[in-house]
Parts: sequence; C-alpha cells; structure tokens
Amino acid sequence: MRYKHLILVYLFFMFSNISICQNITSRITILQGSSVNFVFDSYSDIENGITYEDFTEIRIYFNDTTDLGAPNPVSNGWELDVRANSATFEPDYGVTTLPLNTMQLRTYYYSTAYGPFDLGAADIEIAIWENLKPVINVVESIIISYDFGTVVGRKLDGYGSDFFSTDLIFTVKAKD
Repeated sequence: MRYKHLILVYLFFMFSNISICQNITSRITILQGSSVNFVFDSYSDIENGITYEDFTEIRIYFNDTTDLGAPNPVSNGWELDVRANSATFEPDYGVTTLPLNTMQLRTYYYSTAYGPFDLGAADIEIAIWENLKPVINVVESIIISYDFGTVVGRKLDGYGSDFFSTDLIFTVKAKD
C-alpha cells in the first residue's frame, strides 16, 4: 500500500510539472555589421560625432511552445537586450576612459524606428515581440544604427587620442 501511495505522488508531480513546462528556443544571428569601428580622423568627427545608419542586421529566431508542440498560450513574446561588457569604453594606450553613454543605438523593425537607447553596462531592452500570437517559429530581422558622440554634453572633445573599445552583448529572452 505504501508503494502505491509513492507511485501516485510521483505521477502527480510528474504530470503537474509537464503542464507548466515551457519549451523556449531562441537564436541570434548577426547577418552584417558584427564589428563596429568608429574612426574619428577629423576635428569635425570629434565635434559632431559619427553616425552609422543601418549598420548591423540581426536575425532573431524565437519559439515558445508547450510540451505538445503547440504555441504557448501564456507566452509574452521575446525581448532583445543589449549591454556593454565593461563599465566604460576602455583605452588601449592611455588612462582616460569614455563613458558608455557617448554611444546610442537605434533599432528598426516592423517598419518602425525605435530609440535612441543609451548604451550601458546593464541590460537595455531595444526590441520586443509581444502580444502577437502565436509565438512559434518567429523569425524577425532587426536593423541597428549607432550614434557615437552626437549628443550635446556627450561629445568627444576633451578626451585624449586613443583606441577605445568594448564588446556589445546581445541577448534574446522570453519577455516577462
């Protein structure tokens, strides 16, 4: 009798876990513009900044299903986040760093432009797919533009000559 009780408890937990499981698959593919280099080779570039329009194209694949393969009815979609891998733009030769907010990103998808978004060391949501059902086998392209040193108060004059760098980390995840 004791084993029957244990088997029933086991089956209950097994089926209750299946009913709340989500199967989320996501991929990011960079189709173009995986390496962005801003070369400021004139005083005009330093004074006005540089803009790279439609420079990076990212393709997102997202799939949110139940265990039976059907679209997840409670899915909130996905979000694309970006953050820098360091707290500042790090110099190669000098000691003066550049603040991350000297760079802004703008996105274009669903025939609409979004942003600008200030680059930071914490995740920043730059694109979303929400309330659009079903969330199964979604393939979406997102175009990213970059503005560096274009915002008043965030210009590059006053910084020393150097090669500054940081890595950008793009993450696609289920929207909360």
